Amino acid sequence: MILYKYLSLCDSSKVESILQSQFRFTQAKELNDKYEGEWASNINSLSRNDFFAKYQDLQKRSNLDISTLSTYEVDSFTSLLGVEKYTPDKFPGLFDSSDSDKKKYKDAFLEAVNNTIEKITDEVCIFSLTTTPKSQLMWSHYADSEKGVVIGFNSDDPYFYGTIQKVNYSNKRHDCRSIFQNWEKFADVDKNSELKKWIKQGLLKKNRNWKYENEYRIIEDKNKAKIVKENGVYLFEIPFSAWASVYYGSELNQYIEKRFQIMLSKKNHIKRYKVFKSKKKIML
Repeated sequence: MILYKYLSLCDSSKVESILQSQFRFTQAKELNDKYEGEWASNINSLSRNDFFAKYQDLQKRSNLDISTLSTYEVDSFTSLLGVEKYTPDKFPGLFDSSDSDKKKYKDAFLEAVNNTIEKITDEVCIFSLTTTPKSQLMWSHYADSEKGVVIGFNSDDPYFYGTIQKVNYSNKRHDCRSIFQNWEKFADVDKNSELKKWIKQGLLKKNRNWKYENEYRIIEDKNKAKIVKENGVYLFEIPFSAWASVYYGSELNQYIEKRFQIMLSKKNHIKRYKVFKSKKKIML
């Protein structure tokens, strides 16, 4: 299957990078959909009943009130997330003080959980692809109104083995409740690894309004980038063997197009196309 990447060439550094087959993988917070990576805030909306539902048996056995956290519960869950342990000696108000103190310490606990998830979210970056080179909307949004290019990649190339995943479209956000619900499943394994896996699953879910993009994604750890620029741009090198085609935008600068032609002149496996506007219809 050929998958396509729409690219803007609005500055010389982007042109140079792409001519060397170096592509930006973007962090969630830098994407144009501002819901990307925002699920962490959902944890603050958990009701207390939801938050403690997993521990009802323990509560029954120890005769705890639903509004009280046990040392075991807090200590175990915070160790899962790698945040500071909340214990009676450090945070007495969480266990035996007034309701207002309990709320204060519980809010601090949830904030610590939130910060951990956001930190791990920031450790991954995304390379977006689609199934068509002929989307007028995507030429406009992602290829600088046809001043850029679209590159087709062969998804069967070894470089992509096991990395490309299809985006699912749903209006239901990726919910932090699943961390709590799956707590026993990954209590004894690498906590950061499991949280990162959960976060990557969330990055494969988008609102249905984006369905027209028919998106596929590669999600990588940013520390695997070949080049890290001072402005926080992470560049990954994709071998030219994975290139299948190049589509030149109808408004692409002629000098840039010529540079691409020269670069591709000895790469005969890469097909080249020029995009033109239809003279009879409003389409490419």
